[in-house]
Amino acid sequence: MKTLSLSFLFLLIYIHSACASEINLDKGWQVSPFSYIHSFQDNKAQPLFLSKQNASSLLWKYKNIHIPSTAMNVVIQSQHKPQQYQSKLLTEAELSKVDKQQFRQPWFFKKEININAKNGQYVLHLKGINYYAKLWINGHEYQYKNVRLHNQLINPFIQYNLNITSAIQSGGNSILLEVIPPFCFHDNACQRLAFEKKGDYSGDFNIGFVDWSPAAPDYEMGITRPVSLSHFPKNVSVTNPYVQTTLLNNNQEADLVLNANVTNFSRLLQKAIVTAYLDGKQVAKTNITLKAHQLKNVSFDSSQFSTLKLHHPKLWWPAQLGSPNLHRLTFNVTNLKNQLLSESDVEIGLREVKTFNERYQEKGKTKFARVFKVNGRPVTIIGSEWVDPIFLNDSHQQIKQKLILAKQMGLNTLRLEGFWGHDAFLYDEADKLGLLLLPGWSCQWEWSYYLNGWTNVTPNVVNTCDPEHGCVQTEDDINLIETAFRSQVMWLRNHPSILGWMTGSDATPLPKLFDAYQSILAKIDPKHQQIVSAGEVEGVSSVHSGLKMRGPYAYEPPIYWFENTNLGGAFGFASEVNPGAELPEMSSIYEMLPFSHSSWNKQSKTNWDYHAGRGHFFSLDNYYNPAIKNRYGEPKSLFEYGQEAQLLNYETVRGMFEAYNAYQSKNPHMQGARSTGVIQWQLTSSWPETYWQLFDYYLQPTAAFYGAKEANRILHGIYDPSTRHVYISNRSGRAYKDIEIDISVYDINSNILYRAKSQILNSKGMSSIQAPNVILPPFNQVHFLNIKISQNNQLVDENTYWLAASDTKDQLDYEQSKWFYTPIKQYANLQALKRIPQVRLSFHCTKTLNDKIQINVKNEDPHHLAFFIHFRLNQPESSKSKFALWSENYINLMPGESKQVSLIFNDQETLPSIFSTAWNVPQQKVECPL
Repeated sequence: MKTLSLSFLFLLIYIHSACASEINLDKGWQVSPFSYIHSFQDNKAQPLFLSKQNASSLLWKYKNIHIPSTAMNVVIQSQHKPQQYQSKLLTEAELSKVDKQQFRQPWFFKKEININAKNGQYVLHLKGINYYAKLWINGHEYQYKNVRLHNQLINPFIQYNLNITSAIQSGGNSILLEVIPPFCFHDNACQRLAFEKKGDYSGDFNIGFVDWSPAAPDYEMGITRPVSLSHFPKNVSVTNPYVQTTLLNNNQEADLVLNANVTNFSRLLQKAIVTAYLDGKQVAKTNITLKAHQLKNVSFDSSQFSTLKLHHPKLWWPAQLGSPNLHRLTFNVTNLKNQLLSESDVEIGLREVKTFNERYQEKGKTKFARVFKVNGRPVTIIGSEWVDPIFLNDSHQQIKQKLILAKQMGLNTLRLEGFWGHDAFLYDEADKLGLLLLPGWSCQWEWSYYLNGWTNVTPNVVNTCDPEHGCVQTEDDINLIETAFRSQVMWLRNHPSILGWMTGSDATPLPKLFDAYQSILAKIDPKHQQIVSAGEVEGVSSVHSGLKMRGPYAYEPPIYWFENTNLGGAFGFASEVNPGAELPEMSSIYEMLPFSHSSWNKQSKTNWDYHAGRGHFFSLDNYYNPAIKNRYGEPKSLFEYGQEAQLLNYETVRGMFEAYNAYQSKNPHMQGARSTGVIQWQLTSSWPETYWQLFDYYLQPTAAFYGAKEANRILHGIYDPSTRHVYISNRSGRAYKDIEIDISVYDINSNILYRAKSQILNSKGMSSIQAPNVILPPFNQVHFLNIKISQNNQLVDENTYWLAASDTKDQLDYEQSKWFYTPIKQYANLQALKRIPQVRLSFHCTKTLNDKIQINVKNEDPHHLAFFIHFRLNQPESSKSKFALWSENYINLMPGESKQVSLIFNDQETLPSIFSTAWNVPQQKVECPL
């Protein structure tokens, strides 16, 4: 009762503030499925009664629910131990056992609030509901006309701002939402419960995970984004503040255009003053007159106000190029007596994005590669693909950790196949970290199977999906998606992290829809462009996407990314590629598969396959395990299997990113071609999985994470196995001069086979250059290649490769390539790695003032390499996964060499046990007497 009173006090304080206030209605919801309410056989248990303040609490199955929440997450929240329940739900095949019928019906969500003031206007913000909904306020059904169905809200990507003033009463108020699941039209029983009227129907353009994971049992039905209530006590609002930035004179000046909408809710004419502030300093001001019920767009520019032309502005820069500086833009509206009527502010970044297509030749044909520039500087896009977790319930802390991990890998961009995020936190944090974002529509809407949901076939579908333009086909569909796109652009356009809008994934929008998108952007976001597809297609109006999506999605060896000239190789802009499965570390394997000890070597007969991909990627035995066996030899235990899997993870992901970095200035195999960007599919999985992840569902980095981090260092030495040359990649915004390159080759006993030195006088920012006078000779044995980069006698980069003899290197069968995979005719034979002599490591551990643990690790052997040294928290048998961020991992130490590794961990109460293993060093505990 005390908590309830506090929440009411909080509400009253905000509602009685002098200007507009927005109250987040995130706590204290009551939820029930239709069948639970109906089971009471009470004629009063209908929406009209449920929406009233005195409706029986017995009618609510789930109480004190936090939103946003899907229906499945409501069930998870209601458990005695929600985290343990969710963990079990995702273990083995438990997800398939969930009763799906409970979600094939409407669910009711109710929130009661207390309002002590009736003056002014009340606007209810519904920022995401999946999929249909009806709304009642204090027993009054809200009359909303949409483009499809009478009196229903629709689509999770349309944000509704509904004036509910006429239904609000002093004292207790009730908000009731009847949420109807996606694909309800397909099911006659569900349809009878939910709909009074049918319409032309193409399927539901909802949230989904396609073939990346199992479908959630509820198909994400629920309140998927925040619900809030704004109060405008003076009957005036200022909303949607917006900035456009144009940079001049080599970024020495920023020319700003500011916009906001001002609304007069009253029946009376109002005169007002609109003022804009940047970081608290007034930059523009004007008087306006508002007619009754008028909405007016107020715009300021430098032709009116010289203060909007900034000199030496602090710009927002993406990661590696500079600091992501942010500013605060504020609009307020006062009356002529200088009394505040309304105020709105937003965090912005001053930056300018431009994009265009470069031409190159591929087998005599002209192709296009998309190029991005930020603040006039070209940016080679090195990124990965973001997806939300399967129940859409990641916390802000988890989102922040994922973004930090992305930045730690040297990524500068995340593509969002879908407008992900259950609120704006993802975008806010990307702004702060300098990570670029490419949000857009999912391929979920481009394939009939996924659009039509749980039944696949339905008599109510009036058209089929088009292979070229996807499933948005009818006039109603176009109007619906146009509205959804406008909502998302209006919501996100101020974020400096936004690089552009992906309006197609596997397909392109219909010409009419493309034109609608163009019109929307011209009106509300002219500084960003739409990109018509993630695939390599010529879009409507001859607009080329400039992207390619030719795979692969299954295992390919490092040489593939360098030598390939017709598929996923390092040329152009690859919007979606991945070298296949990336097995998690052992602690996550035990969490995901408790019986993995007894099942690791018979995966196809166990739940290992259940946690693989879908379709062609249903088993690790297809592509991943053959690569492990043929490259490194048959593993004899689960521990050995895990060790070899991480070795494969590291070298394959490193190779992919290194190729795109090495060829960012020029691809030596193709006329006029270079790599302009690569997006790795995916950053992390939406559920516990063995495929497509740089770190796993539990936020534990795999060796793929550290391979990516190695490949994406600011200044980095790269070996090109297709030409045997060495490249220096510079991913910064500045030039590096007088770079020293030291190249050494060793056999498995650490005997020197080859040594060379080279020097580069100047390495320009965002470019790569071939080390002069260096081409490695072939070797007839397994060997290690070590590349060291120094500047001013300071080591800035070190990179070690393990390579096969020249006559047993990888060979691919490109004539048999498929859209997802190129077969391997010969695997590189690296099995001699098992004969590396064992060595001894020593450790010295300290703790810094900022809670970092620092470990100095030394290879005490004067003659032999310490190979693939791995640090981890707890013993691998422990199923507790703790978030740990190592500065480096899976490292190599030459004879007598030492290195310092640091750790940040998220458990401040207990010091974790730290263990170390290496390819040629048994497991040992690292003693940290702190």
